[in-house]
Amino acid sequence: MSIPRFPLLQAAAAALAIGVSAAADAQVTAPPTREQYLALVRQNAPDALKDVRKLVTNLLGVELAPDPLTKQFNIGAATAALFPGQSPFFDPNCRRVRTPTGNIDTGDCTAFLGTESGPGEYTRLSFSKNLGLGNLKYIKRDPVKDITSKDLIPIQISNDTAEKTARDFLGQVFGVPSAELQPPQPSGLPSSQTNLQVTNLAIRAANKAGDKLEKVVVLKTVTLQRAFKLPTPIDGPPIPGTAANIATKLTHVPGPGKATVAIGSRGVVGAAVGNWIDLRKDPNLTADRAKSVDKLLQEIADDLFNEGGGPVAEMRFQFVISSEWRGTFGFLLPAVQVAVLPVKRNLTEDEQNKLAGQTTTPFIREYALVERAEAEINAR
Repeated sequence: MSIPRFPLLQAAAAALAIGVSAAADAQVTAPPTREQYLALVRQNAPDALKDVRKLVTNLLGVELAPDPLTKQFNIGAATAALFPGQSPFFDPNCRRVRTPTGNIDTGDCTAFLGTESGPGEYTRLSFSKNLGLGNLKYIKRDPVKDITSKDLIPIQISNDTAEKTARDFLGQVFGVPSAELQPPQPSGLPSSQTNLQVTNLAIRAANKAGDKLEKVVVLKTVTLQRAFKLPTPIDGPPIPGTAANIATKLTHVPGPGKATVAIGSRGVVGAAVGNWIDLRKDPNLTADRAKSVDKLLQEIADDLFNEGGGPVAEMRFQFVISSEWRGTFGFLLPAVQVAVLPVKRNLTEDEQNKLAGQTTTPFIREYALVERAEAEINAR
């Protein structure tokens, strides 16, 4: 099972929340040589990488929830909350947790009421047959009908209330451990860097008088990354726009899993938890296996050069908890992600025109901070 890459968060506020280490700009407009790539990696590597052993010790010490999702998700409680007073139908394959060949069944069990393609109300809950995979999904759809702009019901809650609603739903209905959700953003951040985890779905529609268009927010979506608290905070980059350009303290690092909750005028109408795998600590993995600084930076430079080898406008580092998959659970693996941006952000129109025909897509690579035996790699 491959563990998905985590997107590098662009805002320093998000960096403070889940432990991003972002380096300064590293502008190289021509395709760099391998030696130039190594110089860029050395130049942009965060200070915490100067002592990989100490960093690995810190990452191996993150707090895992004592009661993980595999223990906290209760199908009886979930169906009672999502199908109140009703008994949903269950897919007949729900009891099959292995394939005919004996492998782990990576599919979902589905409970539902209504017909997805029909015009009536439809509600569906699905969850991994092997819950160690960590996938849960819920959707509720009202009966299909034609509406006009006058029928739109705006959602009246604030972003802070939407986030609280999402956190409560994830914990109380899905059983997602609250300790593994990225912490709320700290106060005192610039307005451009607050509530980044909440997005609005707005529709422009005629107002009640019908004389002009108005924006009606009909849905709020809250997205929360899985995150683990560090034993010792890591010094991070400064937060632009804050008083005295204060430096961040990285208290959490992201791990495998992300949760999204959609909230409408009548409450939660959809939710998805993806890849929230059952994560455990490998009793055989210690900081003694930490890579040397030189070996790690050489590995990163070689891989980035072979992967892309194009222009580098910016290079960003992010410490993460990755996983070595073991079929029904994963062992915690300290890692670092490196993102290479071939062009700088916020380009002017003239600058964009000059880049016609060139790739502008960033690429992200992930590197274990520890040495793994060949047998351990093959066991994934």
